[in-house]
Amino acid sequence: MKKFMLFMLFVLLLAPCAMSQEVREYTVNKVSETAPVIDGEFTEEEWAGSVFTGEFYGLEHGDNAAEWAGKVVEEKWQWRALWDNDYLYVLITAELQYINMNGWVYSGDMVTPLEADDTGYASWGAGSNLDFECFISPNWDDDMTGYPNEVGGNPPAYQMCYFPLLADEENGQLYADSNFGSRTTADEPPFFNTSTLGVANIGGWNPIYDASEADTADVKPFKLAALPHLVEGAVAGEGIFGIPVMEVAFPFSQFSFPALPDVTVIEDVDILLENLIMIPDENGVWVEPGDIWLFNVCGYVDGAVHEQKALSYISWNEMGSGGFHNAPRGKMIFAAGTSVTEWMMH
Repeated sequence: MKKFMLFMLFVLLLAPCAMSQEVREYTVNKVSETAPVIDGEFTEEEWAGSVFTGEFYGLEHGDNAAEWAGKVVEEKWQWRALWDNDYLYVLITAELQYINMNGWVYSGDMVTPLEADDTGYASWGAGSNLDFECFISPNWDDDMTGYPNEVGGNPPAYQMCYFPLLADEENGQLYADSNFGSRTTADEPPFFNTSTLGVANIGGWNPIYDASEADTADVKPFKLAALPHLVEGAVAGEGIFGIPVMEVAFPFSQFSFPALPDVTVIEDVDILLENLIMIPDENGVWVEPGDIWLFNVCGYVDGAVHEQKALSYISWNEMGSGGFHNAPRGKMIFAAGTSVTEWMMH
């Protein structure tokens, strides 16, 4: 009997290592009256019914020190969300000690400025990868087969990367524009990168921004805005220098064929497993209360933090080692009404 009890104690002590990692939940409430204005500014009134998440984790990946994996970091990154019948609204903000200029890296060396549209990867070299990243898996649930939300897995997802970059300007001479603004067409900032992950036969994800083009495609336009919110008198690398705000409205109608040009017929996609194509129901409704999506927000921290702490990557949902693409991702639960439920750890 004693041997059995000792064995059970041994199993319990090892259980946290064997189990899948804890998954955060965020209850995203429905807009009560007026949807948030996507302009890079925000007030509590326009985001009423949502709460900020905080406490991002370090991610043991690349040149990150192993000591950061699974630990809550001091850096203040946070996000919040709302939804209505047409859009998922997401706001991300972070307190940064350093914001790169377009065309410069942390060391002061020049790189190719980010001035292209979103079809290429010019953004990956600009600014040494200080960015905000979203990972979205629509209509996921615990019964989904083939792509479990577990460590080491890579559930299919839409990915969006935004790079906050200041203008390179000196003595009135503009060398490279910033990557801030309010996006209304495909050829103006903020520029960013979009893609699909974890699927074999779905190509790039290319959201439509122009209102007339969106109308022609019978979808709602994608909306994005970001502003730097610099702290007056602050010096880069010494305390909080800026608090960039990114606001984005993801149209449910563009998690589908119009924004996936490589997919033309529904028979080409295994909807059950790949789970990226959204189809409205018979009433034209895209999302119902109670729907569960996988969602995560990740980021490369700023250069000052990287140099001071050997911390490079952070994640809202704790993933341990590996890249941003990894599972587990957090769960986003769509709710009706305006009651606020704090995100939580299980």
